[in-house]
Amino acid sequence: MRPLLAQAEAGTAAVYFADAAHPTHNTRATHVWTATGQQRPMLTVSGRERVNLNAALNAVVATEPYLDETDCVNAQSTRRLYEQLLEAHP
Repeated sequence: MRPLLAQAEAGTAAVYFADAAHPTHNTRATHVWTATGQQRPMLTVSGRERVNLNAALNAVVATEPYLDETDCVNAQSTRRLYEQLLEAHP
């Protein structure tokens, strides 16, 4: 791995870290400061759907993210992400 990172720092190779994330788009209370036994209303967003993100981040230049927001992270979404990377680094 170290020789590849050295090549990336020299500009002769590109190294990306890729992963998928599935954050929930809603508020969840874990702790609250309130009087014991007193209920507090908590405003939430209207949806409870997950956002599926498949992304890659340049290991040397961390300001170069590539993202595929999709309904489902699978082989097709991963291929779309890799196609973005291949287009950026032919």
